[in-house]
Amino acid sequence: MDEKTPEPKKKRSQACCIIPTVILILIVIGFVAAIFIIEKKQADIVADRGAAEQYSEQFNASMPPDYTVASMDEETFNEKIVKLLREYDSGTSNFSEIGDSQLMKALTADESIASAQASMKFLKDYYPEGYFLVVNQVLKTYEEQPMFVNFFLRSMDEAGRLDFVVHELSHISDLSHPECTGYGYVIEDKFISIPEIDAPQGDELLKYISQSASMDEKYLKESKQKIYTTLDEINSYTKSVRVARAYIRYQTGVIDEDAPQALSRQLYYLSLHLKNIKDHHPDAWQALMRDKGFAYVMARLVSMAKTELQAAKDEGVSGSAGTDFALSIDQNLALFEQKQALFDELYAATGLVGGLENYTQPELSELGVTIEKF
Repeated sequence: MDEKTPEPKKKRSQACCIIPTVILILIVIGFVAAIFIIEKKQADIVADRGAAEQYSEQFNASMPPDYTVASMDEETFNEKIVKLLREYDSGTSNFSEIGDSQLMKALTADESIASAQASMKFLKDYYPEGYFLVVNQVLKTYEEQPMFVNFFLRSMDEAGRLDFVVHELSHISDLSHPECTGYGYVIEDKFISIPEIDAPQGDELLKYISQSASMDEKYLKESKQKIYTTLDEINSYTKSVRVARAYIRYQTGVIDEDAPQALSRQLYYLSLHLKNIKDHHPDAWQALMRDKGFAYVMARLVSMAKTELQAAKDEGVSGSAGTDFALSIDQNLALFEQKQALFDELYAATGLVGGLENYTQPELSELGVTIEKF
């Protein structure tokens, strides 16, 4: 009897191979479609609103910012950036901060220069505060620290580069203003400094946190950031949210949610600082109760941060979705609001009530707040 090929079995085998492939293709199509729907929904939301900066809050209405950059400064900045990027490409400079993990080593000097110029053009066109900050910070710190290159070369993603450069350069006011004896903040087009007391370290806050995030390890356990540094992070992450909002308005994709989540987490840290200082450092608490300058800067930065978070949520950022990095915006803000009585107590003790955004420069000087053009 002749042997016959078991055709039905072969067909079943082929079908078994085809079905998973079809399922995988359908999953991919569904995933791509979902992304498209999300992007379209967010684009529609943003399109119905005005320019991104219209929904941000000014530090002080009596001193509106002026982000004009002189053409000579722009020319000097561009020359320095080109020089720095060519030095890096040739291996003649030591940019030790970039480290082995930086992602743009494969780019040639011409490619990195073109990328930097495109990024700066975006900031100039759509986020003038960021453009003003980067240009002036580079011009003020260039000889000591080639910070722009260190930060710019760490990411292949354009939105990430813009965020990283603006965020990190807003931190290094001590390099651009070495004469400052207190703590300085780069806010809008201003350098604002206040006296600094001896505050406890941030790792003391860990005992209050029941649900930890990976941010806690970096900022509290490792960096041990004090309350003044937390305010600095709030200021910088507010700028990060503005970068993300500007980028999503004029580019494509969905808004990066890491920055809003991180900003809300920093606000939570600030509330824990006040609780820890009041509960365990009575001398420092009494000093803060007398420090009108600190209370004023804190109140304004907190208000600006909350306004920026609301704008991000209005433009499509999820308040309830969180990650291990920082948890959700709503969760962090709820924890922050639980300590609102501490803020109210501090404001009442310093006599700061209402209309803070309209204080004049002489009035701020009386509070101990020094303001100068950045």
